[in-house]
Amino acid sequence: MKKIIIIILLVSFILGFAQNKPKNVGIYILNPSGQKPVDANLIFEAYITSRPGEVLTQSSTGCGYEELSTLGLCYINLASFTTAWSQGDVIRWEVTESSVLLGEVNQSIGSADGASQFDTDYWGHAFLPVTLSSFTAVYQNGSPVLQWITQSEINNSGWNIYRSQTEEMDTSLQINPGLIPGGGTTTEPQAYAFTDEADVQAETTYYYMLESVDYSGSTEQYGPISIIIPAVGENDSPEIPIVYGLHPNYPNPFNPDTKISFIPEQEGKVTINILNIKGQRIKTLCNENIATDQIGVLQSHIWDGTNDQGRYVSSGIYFYKYESPLKTQTKKMLLIK
Repeated sequence: MKKIIIIILLVSFILGFAQNKPKNVGIYILNPSGQKPVDANLIFEAYITSRPGEVLTQSSTGCGYEELSTLGLCYINLASFTTAWSQGDVIRWEVTESSVLLGEVNQSIGSADGASQFDTDYWGHAFLPVTLSSFTAVYQNGSPVLQWITQSEINNSGWNIYRSQTEEMDTSLQINPGLIPGGGTTTEPQAYAFTDEADVQAETTYYYMLESVDYSGSTEQYGPISIIIPAVGENDSPEIPIVYGLHPNYPNPFNPDTKISFIPEQEGKVTINILNIKGQRIKTLCNENIATDQIGVLQSHIWDGTNDQGRYVSSGIYFYKYESPLKTQTKKMLLIK
């Protein structure tokens, strides 16, 4: 099975195209065939996760993509962000080749001098190995059963599962005796199930977290989710806790359309706006007043890739912003044509 090879290295020394000030960071990449992507076919976008509307691409000032001797190098200049950044901020990369998503990566800015300088003491992480569409727990035959589904996997070696009796997963323990095999690299949905055979106490809440492990050993966590063990003599599975607010769109990436869903938490006006990579609104998908009988009920809307004028937009990364009386949430999606 082909593997996507992602190499994240120290890149503040970016050769001839680096600027004089040490503000350049980047990622070295190979595509699933083990080749460096062709410049003309590669697109990347990078943004600080707390400000998803401000995006740098290979055409931004001080940024670009270089085909090196054996690797491809995506790089950005941190000074190109118009808003000041600081140590601890997280840069999100999303890289596609010929409209196919190669992967996503989070980079934590490890050290800074003030709010506009970057130190050379920086190392990144690996591309996220999976796109998780659901993660639930049910109670069956006296044991919690975890179920999860992925829509795509990249370089995913397998899974670990952790359990705790608090939401603070720092105190959790791994409960799977060995790595649960993953799907490697695939764009087909994969379904998994795991039965927690460890002892549980009646009328107690347990929290579970998933951990994906790629072939390089890098990890990514999902959750936690919770389940309440029923009282002795009760065998029905407890209800899955309601996740209020905005849910991940599906499918993602998508073509030609995708479903965007949310669960309202109270009465009042709810809007969902589609934004481009500059944070500009291109379409209002939802603008409605939630009634009492809609609270806690899943609401869904389909975005067909058009703007408010009914014209189809181009391929790329878009954001959908949810606003309700209690919260504001923004998530990203990738339209591929």
